[in-house]
Amino acid sequence: MTSKELTIEGGSPAVTRSSPLRWPNIDDEDKQAVMAVLDGPPSDLGGPHSRWNRKLEAAFAEFTGAQNCVSLSSATAALYASLLVHGIGPGDEVIVPGLTWVATAMVVAQLGATPVFCDIDPVTFNIDPEKARALVTPATRAIIVVHAHGLPADMSQLSVLCHQRGLYLIEDAAQAAGATYAGQAAGTFGATGCFSLNYKKAFTAGDGGLLVTDDAALLEAVMSYANFGFEPAPAPAKGETASHWSRWLGTNDRLSPMAAALAHSQLRKLPRFIEVAAENAAVLAKIGEFAGFQPPEIPEDRSSTHHLYRVVIDAEALGWQGPASELRDRIIWALHAEGVTAGYWGRAPLNRMTAFRRTTPRFRTVAPDDHRPALAWEPEALPVTEQVLDTSLVLGRAPETLHIADRERVTQWVHAFAKIADRIDVVMSAPHFRPLRPQPPVPELEDRLVVSP
Repeated sequence: MTSKELTIEGGSPAVTRSSPLRWPNIDDEDKQAVMAVLDGPPSDLGGPHSRWNRKLEAAFAEFTGAQNCVSLSSATAALYASLLVHGIGPGDEVIVPGLTWVATAMVVAQLGATPVFCDIDPVTFNIDPEKARALVTPATRAIIVVHAHGLPADMSQLSVLCHQRGLYLIEDAAQAAGATYAGQAAGTFGATGCFSLNYKKAFTAGDGGLLVTDDAALLEAVMSYANFGFEPAPAPAKGETASHWSRWLGTNDRLSPMAAALAHSQLRKLPRFIEVAAENAAVLAKIGEFAGFQPPEIPEDRSSTHHLYRVVIDAEALGWQGPASELRDRIIWALHAEGVTAGYWGRAPLNRMTAFRRTTPRFRTVAPDDHRPALAWEPEALPVTEQVLDTSLVLGRAPETLHIADRERVTQWVHAFAKIADRIDVVMSAPHFRPLRPQPPVPELEDRLVVSP
């Protein structure tokens, strides 16, 4: 055997470096921050007045340059609140990209509004401004912009579009804390910017979300939504008591103070995490030297957090004649054998999912009636999104995040791509190929059947 032979044909793996560094990156300061909550007064442990939530909100507002920040239970809650406080509901349309986490569109449907799926730019993987413009109708109320993989969308064009058409611009910056567009922080262009504190993010609390805005009235509306519809007010002073008077409907979507303390501690490390990710992305850019592989491009007017690293595969350049998705799966399979944690982020455009293809989108009940799609799915409605998902794979998913990945290990990932490029015929013809199995399995009937309303 030679060093060029692939592991799938009996060779040695390209990645020989020891196990990846632990993620999330938790140090003694993080642990001390959480213990300070537990050791503090009862008022620190819950309720809307914990000083740890206020400390996190003030620090993140300063970090982004936003005037206001409120901490919430998740980025999904932040997106939902962003629509809710603008009165968006039945009869309204909200434009969302076809490539995003399902929550971006699901909050629209949960409010009774209609998510209108827009195709993406093939270079940035973000919503295409011109295609978004073509989708605007008299019913359109907002555009939710997603900064996919930590790279900001084209905020100049999208801001102009929303201003011209009187639309609310909401930023799903779940993956983009610390990214910039024209020197301005992602999440600060729209009415709201929504960030995730999920454990996979570079800035984490295990789970949770943050919403930033320059609109004080909007901030108070979100705070009321997240706290049972109460009027936002300071903690009761001596001789006072909380009225607990619900003026509106609301939820309990506040962020746990322990999560807030952890996130506040983690925020100090975010700039370094982003710096390390950029250094690792520069190493991975060498993948572009191998025929058939195209690493992501970062336009000069913006910076990325490199939350994920999407590599596009050129099936034609590699001489592949079958379905593009099979070649993608074969390369992922070969990379896994080499010790590279490659995978997916988005298995299908959102307009293909059953949840959005029912006549009336709904939650599952204890006695679900019919899981088949009830609305037509147009496979060609989002051609770029479909092509990108069929012809690409992602690197850098937690726990193999680029934010702390060992440089030698990342260099060995590049070596794995070199081996595969050199022996691509073996990858394309291997009879023992087995694709990754989705769990739970997606029923073929739901995935492909096209039924008229």
